[in-house]
Amino acid sequence: MINRLLKNFDIFAHSFQFNSSKQNQRKRTCFGGFLSLLITITTLIYFLYLNYQYFMNQFPPKFRSQSFVTNQDISISVHNELIAFRFTSFYGNVTLDDLEAQSNKTYLVFTAVLAEINSESMNFTQIDITQCSNPQLNGYRCLDLSKLPIKYLINSNINKILSYHNISIYRCQDTDYLKPTIPDNYVS
Repeated sequence: MINRLLKNFDIFAHSFQFNSSKQNQRKRTCFGGFLSLLITITTLIYFLYLNYQYFMNQFPPKFRSQSFVTNQDISISVHNELIAFRFTSFYGNVTLDDLEAQSNKTYLVFTAVLAEINSESMNFTQIDITQCSNPQLNGYRCLDLSKLPIKYLINSNINKILSYHNISIYRCQDTDYLKPTIPDNYVS
């Protein structure tokens, strides 16, 4: 009786096709049934163990971190065509410059600033935006960094010094300390 139950529980049995009249028969063994029962019980016990750990909040956390912060100064030298950008419309590959030239209207105003921050002060220097002169950057606007007194960007954690470039995009009618004027041919 137990022998027959174990044979019926055998999930590893495979079919033999020696004759055509009994093609659906499988060769079942007691050993296959025992292995099937053992695997099923082990899987169920492990599943219950994992559920117990999950519901009792006993999973050991895995923390993986990689620190990019260093105590050494990071300095990047800058040149005029280091930062380039172009604003493309949603309707095909028409750039903002092309659209403004066709309609003789100004849609957006770009401003660029170099920010220098240290532990005592914050300095902001306005940067001019020009058309890029490099043929590979045709149609892009570049930051004109030639007039700046600082020719590098720096991040120093020890001295608490940070410098960065910021490009802001304004609607024509908006004004603030970085964009105090409104263009004459703006689109409302």
